Amino acid sequence: MKCQICQRVLDAGEPVYRPHTSTRYIHWPGSSFGSICADCSKEKFQSRDWEAPVPCLGCGRPVARERYQWRSISICSDTCRKAAYAARARLRRATPPRPCPVCAQSFTPKRLDSRYCSKACKQSAYRQRINAKTSSARTSTRIRAKRSSELCN
Repeated sequence: MKCQICQRVLDAGEPVYRPHTSTRYIHWPGSSFGSICADCSKEKFQSRDWEAPVPCLGCGRPVARERYQWRSISICSDTCRKAAYAARARLRRATPPRPCPVCAQSFTPKRLDSRYCSKACKQSAYRQRINAKTSSARTSTRIRAKRSSELCN
């Protein structure tokens, strides 16, 4: 990771400072979410009040934010932001194990709308539905034929 102001490569354990910027700093790459080093934070933002560093949700690097900044999570870069939001989304989508309606084996679905534990069970359920439809159609056809023959006689 590089400092957005001086372009110095930051060490893994070195704290990152995330200033709240306005449009006046738009020339920085990623200015509204820029990460800067401690030297640049003291040099460019000496009047700012910084919170104590908190570990980044994505990589664990110490992140110091401005006091009273509206963000509720601490992230050091866009890569960690994407990873943290993806992890949060996975937790929201997590589903408890459920039984397969065909084989009654418990499984954890990969998607929210998964019903069957495997493709084989899915295919088996499809064949059962098709057979049930054709057998009921055959039965209803036989009943109609029998009634019509009784009416004709």
